[in-house]
Amino acid sequence: MTPESFAFFLHTAIYSAVKGFIAAERSMANRRNMLATSIAKHVTSMDLKQQKIEEEIQKAKKRYSEQTSEKEKSKTEIKHRSKKDKKKKKKVQRHNSDSDFTYQYGRYSDDLLDQTINELMEKAAAR
Repeated sequence: MTPESFAFFLHTAIYSAVKGFIAAERSMANRRNMLATSIAKHVTSMDLKQQKIEEEIQKAKKRYSEQTSEKEKSKTEIKHRSKKDKKKKKKVQRHNSDSDFTYQYGRYSDDLLDQTINELMEKAAAR
């Protein structure tokens, strides 16, 4: 092999090695960009999910407060009824076979909020 042909071979090998290195660098940069983009999308979607969950919790708290305020109103209404109204209601309940169910005030107030929060947490975990 002559020195000129060896130099040509060496330059060709170096040139193709540099081209391969540049291609590999571009590929790695593209992969990094794709990874950064997918991570950003995932974080954004998680933020949106968190916002939805927080909105659902706020709605549940609002429903809970509305229901407890309605219960408080009904409790005060019961206190202000006259004894005759209470007796009439008891007679109607005794004679009406369909009205076996009587609501117990305050029994489900805390359970409703806990149940709603648990449902929201399960929905978030399922996503």
